Amino acid sequence: MNAPEFAEEYTPSERRRLIGLYIVVVLLLAGILQLFLLPWLRGFASTSHCHEVMGVPGTTVLLYGLFVGIPLLSGVVAGILLLPSAIQSIATRRFPPPGTRVFRRTQITKGWRAAARGYATCAAILFLFGMAVWGYFQASELEGGFLESNLDMGQCVAGSKSEG
Repeated sequence: MNAPEFAEEYTPSERRRLIGLYIVVVLLLAGILQLFLLPWLRGFASTSHCHEVMGVPGTTVLLYGLFVGIPLLSGVVAGILLLPSAIQSIATRRFPPPGTRVFRRTQITKGWRAAARGYATCAAILFLFGMAVWGYFQASELEGGFLESNLDMGQCVAGSKSEG
């Protein structure tokens, strides 16, 4: 039996630098989300029936954004980050693909197991796109059954709908 093969690792200094960079990026994105995006979204959601975005009712924008936009954006980001490696794993039948460096000691998998990892990654990304398609129909159904008579129009500025 052959001795196990291992993927090339990052050096300890490269590892520290990359982990530090990832931490900074995640903290920056989390800060922007907590300080700006979520408060704005809470305010918009509570008065979405009062707003229009480019001529589309705010409630419609909110429903499609949640049911279609989030899964679609997640699928696009996951595809950009993970798809090249998955396709390379399928093509070479090796995981991690040739030339890929890793953070910790990782044994190289070859054959159908490596291809299966690539296919599983592709399936997860396709699942996100499928969720966006499913969400489109759910949002359509919810939008169709939405009654404006149940909304508190007192929250809106008197006599006009504002642009969101």
